[in-house]
Amino acid sequence: MPPKRVILRLRDNDFPDFIYSDIIDCVNLYLALDGRPEEPVEELVHKHHWHYQPANPDYPNQRFHVIIDVDKEEHTGPVRGEFSHELYRVANIKGAKRIVLLKNKLELENFLRKMRQYTDTTYPWGEDISRTGRSE
Repeated sequence: MPPKRVILRLRDNDFPDFIYSDIIDCVNLYLALDGRPEEPVEELVHKHHWHYQPANPDYPNQRFHVIIDVDKEEHTGPVRGEFSHELYRVANIKGAKRIVLLKNKLELENFLRKMRQYTDTTYPWGEDISRTGRSE
């Protein structure tokens, strides 16, 4: 499968005690949606990379994001305009994490355009910010 960047959007009030294992759960939720088998974290880190973007406390209705670089070894270099992106919401429904498809195409396109202005340059493909010499 070709590489792509996936942005998972989560509401802070849905996940008040969000921890690292929740990130892994979100990654596996997306991979299952994409038709891939669930794998142990040791295998996941060799195939994919994820970034955690915390909520901005200055905004009401805070949201945070898990950004997944899927099939990280299939691409090198910067993430440019034509690079494939997908966006989903993760909700906590009755205590279970669920992927929610965004149905409003205009809202989806607008949000991706705004997010990409930030994520394409801030989160280098397939690696941590700290490895690039940038500060968080």
